[in-house]
Amino acid sequence: MMRKHGVMGNIEHVQKDVYIEDKEKMKEFEDRLEAEKAEFKLKSEKDRANIEKNADLAQAEKERLILELREKDNAEEKAKRKKEKMIKRLKKMEEKMVVGDQALVIAKS
Repeated sequence: MMRKHGVMGNIEHVQKDVYIEDKEKMKEFEDRLEAEKAEFKLKSEKDRANIEKNADLAQAEKERLILELREKDNAEEKAKRKKEKMIKRLKKMEEKMVVGDQALVIAKS
């Protein structure tokens, strides 16, 4: 519950409800994240294989391209971990909201 000070210094109570998407949408989001991970890994492996196969490229150029791919892989993995961490936080918030709502119902009864 938040408090706001009125014009005359009186305290006015304001209740703010936060609604989190249902569990099906969270599961859908998690599944989509896993699919993106698998797709990215497959594409990365395919790109790496293409670079290795290309005999026309100089060795230094191959190493540069492989290094770029690794850096890109690392950046993608970091972004995926950040998304996963956010999903976990949302789940915890949802659990707290459910418990809070149950406590509110019990308190009102």
